Amino acid sequence: MPLGCSTSNMIGGGVPYIFPSGGTTNISPSGSKLKNIIIPEGIGSATLSTRFNLNRIVLPSTITTFPTLTNDINLLAVNIPYGVTSLPASAFQNCKSIKKIIVPSTVTSILNSCFRSCNEL
Repeated sequence: MPLGCSTSNMIGGGVPYIFPSGGTTNISPSGSKLKNIIIPEGIGSATLSTRFNLNRIVLPSTITTFPTLTNDINLLAVNIPYGVTSLPASAFQNCKSIKKIIVPSTVTSILNSCFRSCNEL
């Protein structure tokens, strides 16, 4: 395991991913077959620039900007952290398997098509 990596900054099946110490991170490993992503505390926003067909994503309590998870057809559940105020347009569009989304009271805006084609909700 590379220096500075621990289980708190691992994604997928133990694949190391070096996250910055704070601020914003862009997760776009080329050719990725990731199924699980755990974003560590200290990250304020994350951009998923590749569709992963995730089974699971764990977002830190420090995140304030919610990533778009469009077309992650295997994703079953998401717990949106307290502090997120808006869900972007198409945030969960075509997440056909998702059955549970926990939305905190801090979310005051849900943009257009956020849950389009989420047939299991």
